[in-house]
Amino acid sequence: MVGINIDSEIASKENIPEDLNSLAYSAYRIPNINRRKLTGYFLCTLFLSIFVIDYFYHWINFSYTYPILFLVTIYVFLIKSKISVKQSEVIELVGKYVDHSVGYYSVALTFQGFRLKPIWTCIIYNHANPPKKKSIVEIDANTSELLGSVVTEELKQ
Repeated sequence: MVGINIDSEIASKENIPEDLNSLAYSAYRIPNINRRKLTGYFLCTLFLSIFVIDYFYHWINFSYTYPILFLVTIYVFLIKSKISVKQSEVIELVGKYVDHSVGYYSVALTFQGFRLKPIWTCIIYNHANPPKKKSIVEIDANTSELLGSVVTEELKQ
């Protein structure tokens, strides 16, 4: 088998699963954004429940709970995290912005700012073996616009 070979004793000691394949890869499975709204509704329900409990039972002080829970609930509803660009489309978009061929690449989903704006961050190497150029590109995961400028550097052999 090609890949990373780990001694079976060490693998057993570290609880590494037997079916772990170092060569396996797949696209991101991004959860449905509507689930975040469900969390917001849950927090609203929790807020109202605490309010009712506080109204009828005065044995616990919720005065610090209200503002914190209110702010967290509002924040959950304000998060801007719609993702329109799929991982399979990213490398096609990024290829337009680099001045060299697209060989090996790595794509990662990152989030930026207070509202957690989703961004595809791509590291692209050219086809040479070993690669001679590397570029880093960031694309907005919702609008597919280029963010910032493309950073390209020559790699020393």
